[in-house]
Amino acid sequence: GIAQSYVSVGTSSLSLLSAKKADWSVTLRHPRSATNYATIYAHNTAASTSGDYERYYEFGGKRYCHIIDPSTGAPTESGIATASVFGRTAAEDDALSTALCVMGRDRAIEFINQNLTDCRVFIVWYNAETEECELITNSDGYELTAEDITTHSTTQGGKTTYVA
Repeated sequence: GIAQSYVSVGTSSLSLLSAKKADWSVTLRHPRSATNYATIYAHNTAASTSGDYERYYEFGGKRYCHIIDPSTGAPTESGIATASVFGRTAAEDDALSTALCVMGRDRAIEFINQNLTDCRVFIVWYNAETEECELITNSDGYELTAEDITTHSTTQGGKTTYVA
């Protein structure tokens, strides 16, 4: 009997949006500070976010997160600090956001352009050498709210072009 809802399950990387006449305002957490980096407007969709900033430890100056790269059996070192996917089922979005975190920037962009043009994807890539964050997205329906995240992508027809 619930007509509309928004559910956030914290660190399990699952959010659910249901029917609402106007868009929900959904904030995405900055992966390297205690603030948010973007506000997304959406309704009638599922969403998921995965990242290396909720469950991790640091040892010897290196971050080890809970997302495992299946090709190595070790925590991912792709540089993708967080990935959010809006648009399929909650289960699909959860699997996709985790997979994108493992892929790395260039492979993730290629995957988005080939397979996720029907979804809205938001990736923050962390450059460990410069300690800078970059937003890569295939969506234009958002507000970037963090001043320390730059955007190096353009969007057209659900596809992303990365510009260095």
